[in-house]
Amino acid sequence: MSLNGGSIKLILSPMLMILVLYFFELSPVARGVSIVYASLPPAAITAILAKQYKSDAYFVSKVVVIEHLGAKNGACHLSL
Repeated sequence: MSLNGGSIKLILSPMLMILVLYFFELSPVARGVSIVYASLPPAAITAILAKQYKSDAYFVSKVVVIEHLGAKNGACHLSL
């Protein structure tokens, strides 16, 4: 079984967040949300943050999808 960078991030980020949260007094809900956010892939968190900060979440989602499609084909051609 081989782990790539994305797999490692999805495993290590929540574990690191649990370790960091040990030193802070937060509610169980805040702890849970922090761990879930640490578990999200970077593309998902980008769209969520764009929506949260009232930015153009549709555009950000479109960029993420196009980038992923380009990466699957070996090259990323960004054409919006």
